[in-house]
Amino acid sequence: MNIDRLDLIAFGHLTDVTVDLSAGPNRFHMIVGKNESGKSTSMRAIDAWLYGFPVQTKDDYLHPMKKLRVGGVIRDGENSLHCIRKKGRKGTVLDGADGKSAIDDANLESMLAGIDQATFGTQFLINHNELVDGGRMILQGEGELGEMLFAAGAGLGRLKKVQDELRAEEEALLKKQGKSKITDALKASKETRETLKQSQVPPAEYAELEKSLAAKRAELDRLKQESESLSEKRAVLAAQIDALPIIPAWQSANEEFSAVASAAILEDSFSDRRRDVSVSIDVASNNVKRLQQILAELNEQLSGVGEDGVVLKHRSEIETLLKELPVREKGEVDRTGYMTKVLSSQERDLRKRIADLAQDSKNEVDKKQDDNDDLTSQVDQFRLNETQRNKVGRLAASYAQLVATSEDTQRQVAKLSDRISKANEELKSLERADPSAKLTRVLSEVDSPTNLAKTLSEAVARRDLRKSKCETISKRLGADTSIQQWISTALPDQSSIDGLTKQLDDCDDELQVAIRDCDDLKNQLADAEAEYEAIETGDHLPSAASLQQARSRRNEQLERLSKRSGVLAGDADAESSQLADDNDDVDVDDLIQWVRRSDEIVDQLRLHQKEVTQRESMVVNIRRLTTKAAQAAQRVAEKTSLLEQTKQEWRDLWSVIGVTAKSPAAMKDWIGLHQDLVEQADVLAELESEVAQAGNAIKMAIKQLSDALQSSSANIDLSSDDSNDTESLFALYDLAKTTAEQEQKRQREYDSVSQRIAGMQADLQEAESMLSQRTDEMKTWQSQWDAATASLSSASPTPDDIVPMLDAIKDLGAIKKERDDLLHRMTSIENETAAYGMSVARLIKAIDGDGADNNAELDLDCQDTSVLLQRITPLIESLGRRVDQAAENEAERSRLSKQIQAKSTELENESADMQRLEVLVADLCREAGCEQPDQLPEFETQSRLRQKIADRLHQAEVDLKRLARGQSIESFIDSIKDAQPGVLEEQLEDSQRQRTQVAKEIETITLELGELNLKMRQIDGGTKASEISQTLASQLGEIGHDAEQYVRLRLASGILRRAIEHYRGENQEPVMKIAEGYFRELTCGDYVGLKVDYDDKDHPVLHGVRDGNDDVPASSMSDGTADSLYLAMRLASLKHRCDQGKPMPLIVDDCLQQLDNDRAVAAMKVLSQLSTQTQVIMFTHHEHLVDLTQSHLGKNDVHVHRLAG
Repeated sequence: MNIDRLDLIAFGHLTDVTVDLSAGPNRFHMIVGKNESGKSTSMRAIDAWLYGFPVQTKDDYLHPMKKLRVGGVIRDGENSLHCIRKKGRKGTVLDGADGKSAIDDANLESMLAGIDQATFGTQFLINHNELVDGGRMILQGEGELGEMLFAAGAGLGRLKKVQDELRAEEEALLKKQGKSKITDALKASKETRETLKQSQVPPAEYAELEKSLAAKRAELDRLKQESESLSEKRAVLAAQIDALPIIPAWQSANEEFSAVASAAILEDSFSDRRRDVSVSIDVASNNVKRLQQILAELNEQLSGVGEDGVVLKHRSEIETLLKELPVREKGEVDRTGYMTKVLSSQERDLRKRIADLAQDSKNEVDKKQDDNDDLTSQVDQFRLNETQRNKVGRLAASYAQLVATSEDTQRQVAKLSDRISKANEELKSLERADPSAKLTRVLSEVDSPTNLAKTLSEAVARRDLRKSKCETISKRLGADTSIQQWISTALPDQSSIDGLTKQLDDCDDELQVAIRDCDDLKNQLADAEAEYEAIETGDHLPSAASLQQARSRRNEQLERLSKRSGVLAGDADAESSQLADDNDDVDVDDLIQWVRRSDEIVDQLRLHQKEVTQRESMVVNIRRLTTKAAQAAQRVAEKTSLLEQTKQEWRDLWSVIGVTAKSPAAMKDWIGLHQDLVEQADVLAELESEVAQAGNAIKMAIKQLSDALQSSSANIDLSSDDSNDTESLFALYDLAKTTAEQEQKRQREYDSVSQRIAGMQADLQEAESMLSQRTDEMKTWQSQWDAATASLSSASPTPDDIVPMLDAIKDLGAIKKERDDLLHRMTSIENETAAYGMSVARLIKAIDGDGADNNAELDLDCQDTSVLLQRITPLIESLGRRVDQAAENEAERSRLSKQIQAKSTELENESADMQRLEVLVADLCREAGCEQPDQLPEFETQSRLRQKIADRLHQAEVDLKRLARGQSIESFIDSIKDAQPGVLEEQLEDSQRQRTQVAKEIETITLELGELNLKMRQIDGGTKASEISQTLASQLGEIGHDAEQYVRLRLASGILRRAIEHYRGENQEPVMKIAEGYFRELTCGDYVGLKVDYDDKDHPVLHGVRDGNDDVPASSMSDGTADSLYLAMRLASLKHRCDQGKPMPLIVDDCLQQLDNDRAVAAMKVLSQLSTQTQVIMFTHHEHLVDLTQSHLGKNDVHVHRLAG
């Protein structure tokens, strides 16, 4: 997808700004502008256009929210979409053609190819902060390849920081050792449970109190109902008392209304309308009278203005004749003045020139004839027609050329004869060569030795380079094995590899889970033992074991004492010795001490029952945790053993082919290297074939050249030497080329001389023919010249003599033409003046008729036209004055007619207004119900009286309806018509007293309820228990929330790690190949490549390769180089994405400011290369970047646009 045009119609401070982004073929566009010129605004506009405006936007400070518009043209291959986005909730995508009609959002979404707003903002936008974060991530991440690839592909320059934040949040919620939020919350909830148990001990009288409370509440409800009933009764009595004085007023208003009910109901504006119509009628009547008087005066003025219609009818003819009169007067003055003088001078000059020509020619002129006709005939004697003059001139002009051409042709014939004689002598001295056709053909067929040698050397170089690469890959594979052995090595089955890889991953995951569980149990055991130790070192409370021990010692002494008592009761003599021994063992004080000790322990156990129970519970818990910890440790040992067993199987799988197995990820890369070696070996075999073919081509060329040289006519020694094929080829090729050139040179010289002789002989024949032709042309010219000049002279004149005579004849004709033209002009003036007189006569006749006096003054038969013009002039001037007066009268009549028409229209309008007003008066009469207009005031008074009575009646009805409380007015009046005001007031006071008594009883019951509720709270303790329950619920809810958050964080960390590894596995090889080239260009050749190695934990780590093959870990690079490495990987990920799917425009926001000039130029070249696959739009305010771009990139490599500041 490409953005062909961005239209910032109304967005931020920008209005109707268009940026054309359609130029190519490199679609790298740099948009430059100062700060606050609209660069950031333009980037926000692109986001709003493609994905919609946010709910809250800061770009509405100039244009209102509803007026915000941004649009443009998007192109995807042959498809394009012109659309506009507006601010709103639905229907926000508009057709770009009209900017109004909504279109389906799916049209725009299909262009975006499933890229959502978040993905576009991270993967297709690079800014300065991301570049710095990415470089810092490379330096802090110890060069871990998976994290770098994932960060560059997802556009997450702060990936390392995100991982650290996830780890910190996990440990803050729960960690293996030390305090954490969940551990502290669990201890607090345990203490809260104990407090809740102690506060929930209900008393025996709780049920009795509940019964008393229910009785009091029922009594309170009954008293409230009674109070409401008394309040309703009091309200009814109060309404009846208030209604008694209103009823008479309502009845009186009813009677008065009946008397005026027939009066019409007129609007409040009726009087004003009547008065307005009356005034309008008076004004209209006065206007009609005034206009009638004005019309009479205007008609009288119109009748006093005269008309001269005949003159006005011929007005244009009279004005035309008046305009032509000065022209006619000037023409007559010129004719009788200077024209007559010029004519006499021209005739004298003609006669003189005729006399001069007569002396030079054979023509004789009669000098007695001097009139005009004779003068014309005399000139015609010397006149040649155009054909004769042209023929004589052409013959005279061609004479010199014919003479010169004849002489040149004679000299050319002599010269060619001499040159042919010398060329024949030169041809005799040359030996004719016989060039070898086979040698020439072989030279044309065999390629140049340089090309053949270059092909061979290039093939050898490619083979050596590919062989070196294969050896490098073979070394990287590990063992000291040849390339061919690696190629023939059969790798383990892929299913076995995948199965063991999955087993290793599963075993490792299970081991980590077992270790984590074991560590958790150990931590819990340590916490329990620490808590138990704290209790033991505190109050030194006895345990059940100590009680059992004391009781055992006590019972032991009692048993001994009992045995001793039994012996005393038996045979004293028989047992005397034994009694002595037993008496020594029984210690009465010791017995008393253990009895007391047992009683003390029992008393302490009873007194500290809770603490003892808690300690015993801790002991049980410690035993339980000890057992679980031992079991967990056993599981860890089992999982460790299983993992080691699986690793051994993994090592055995690879040891079969002599490979020391590493981690599955490393071996996956190893398999890729092996596959790469196989592919490179195939290419190497093809290159070996190319080297052999190039060598065979050289040998074939040597054989062809040797055969061709031996078959040539030259005497050449082809004895072999000990040089290699390439040197032999160069020597043979040079020898063959020299031999062929010598033969060809001799042949060319012989052929050249032969061709020159043949050409000169052809030229000689042509020159001789031309000489004969020139002789014939000279004879023809002489005969034509004699015929053309026969009429001009008795002897045959030369061309030099005839030219002056022709010029004199030409000048005589020119003067004759000037004289004829002047005579024609004088005649035309006379004719035009006569025609002017005829026009005036016809006009006067048309205006005044045949009997007018003006006709007597005209004499059209007058021969002198100047006299005729003098008679016409006063007549036409008189007609002009009549036209002016008639025009003035006509204008005055027109003005008066327009005024009469305007006033007539005004009179008609006023009459129409009078009729309209009369209709309005009739409407008012119908509305009021009267017949005559003078009755309208009386009917208005009756209507106002009716309205006033109706208002009084309405107010009384409103008050009665309010007091009737839902009854009809008539039934309400009937119910109280016999009521006495005094009786009603006594009933009202009685109901008030009853309501007061009930209120006191309600207050008493309420106080008693309060006391009972207080006792209930004191006995129940419910408030405290409720608060503790709420606290416990809050604690448990917080623990649950924190536990869910902890699980989410652990899952997020795990998913992120797996995503990083998956992305590395899928994209490492293609992305790294592209990034290697970009990194080399971005560092201006300081680094020539990238290399993947493995650390102690088998994690892939990225190294940069310097020009001298020195490896530099990514984490040890400089800040600028780390930024360049992240940019290279970022751009490589974008290019790889473009290769796989639809490209999207890349937005670059001023991210090159930390690079020096050389690396900045390199970065812009890389962006220009990338723009051939996907559009790149870069925003910047740095003018030096523009200068660097224009000085180092081609005109079509980048397109610069500027935003006005």
